[in-house]
Amino acid sequence: MSRYDEFEDFEPGKTNRKRADQKAVEMAAQEAGFGDRTPPPVKEPLKSLSFRLKTSEVDSFHRQAYEEFGPGYGAIANYFRKIRQFYEDHHQGGSSRI
Repeated sequence: MSRYDEFEDFEPGKTNRKRADQKAVEMAAQEAGFGDRTPPPVKEPLKSLSFRLKTSEVDSFHRQAYEEFGPGYGAIANYFRKIRQFYEDHHQGGSSRI
């Protein structure tokens, strides 16, 4: 008898296992802390903004961004977003376009 004889009746794709009950899977996921199974929101693609300013203006902007948000990654973008949000919140009438 060969060690492969036990696989003679094997048919790929056929199994005796039944699919788990979807409700039971959801309950187990919630108990394990995976209650929110919604996919994350799709992030909007980023686009660079390029324009020229005086060196002193750029240095001042960077200094203010680092003072407010720290020297970590994203300080300049976050500072720009804060200024933009302030503008949108305080702009009177019409479109928020500059």
